[in-house]
Amino acid sequence: MKGGFDENFAYFASIYFNFSLIGCTQKEKNVEAMTEEDLVVSETDAGDFILRLVSKNAVYEAGEPITIVGKLKYRGNKEELVITHANSPFTFDIVESTRGVEIPFAVTNTFRNTILEYDQWYEEEYDKQALPNDNNDKTAAFMNSYIKEEGFPPGEYEVEVRSEFMINTGQTKEDHSYTTSILLEVKELN
Repeated sequence: MKGGFDENFAYFASIYFNFSLIGCTQKEKNVEAMTEEDLVVSETDAGDFILRLVSKNAVYEAGEPITIVGKLKYRGNKEELVITHANSPFTFDIVESTRGVEIPFAVTNTFRNTILEYDQWYEEEYDKQALPNDNNDKTAAFMNSYIKEEGFPPGEYEVEVRSEFMINTGQTKEDHSYTTSILLEVKELN
């Protein structure tokens, strides 16, 4: 999505207030326990920051829990850096491409500060959630399955993590926005 931090934040805040939210908690997890050869990783290196998106697998089976983690690392010249963001520095946008269904991610209108320590990953696991969608029967059936079942329904998914935050340097505010994405497949149980 194009636009600055304030524009994107206002967009997601309006979505949040116009719809009921289903499950909006973020879980912080440690992905390091996953074996390296199984991981699917996408990364954006942007100066003082690295944004990484990690999935436990490239292919899941229907009903299998999906493990997706957003990670942010600060590599600037300070021991730690305070960033200001919405309820999370991460937004997970998911599209099921075979059906063309977008699974929106809710952002609340509250600001939080997070301390990033130099060269240490800050990470949060994707917590499945969904906002009500249009009244299309096909989309509604998919979203109902997505919400009620463990994992994701069978299909092909593009998962994008976006990290948007501000840094207040005392004299100025710096807006930061970074994205990276991965592709996942969920197969029918045999």
